[in-house]
Amino acid sequence: MISKEDTLIAKQFAVGKIWRDSVILNAYKSNIQIVQLIIL
Repeated sequence: MISKEDTLIAKQFAVGKIWRDSVILNAYKSNIQIVQLIIL
């Protein structure tokens, strides 16, 4: 059984990953150096 807390954590993790990916993508489009800082 998956508890409600586990589901909530999974959702927050997924949202966080999507947010981070979009931030990196936007930074890549505007300034490659920012992306290099984020990756490193």
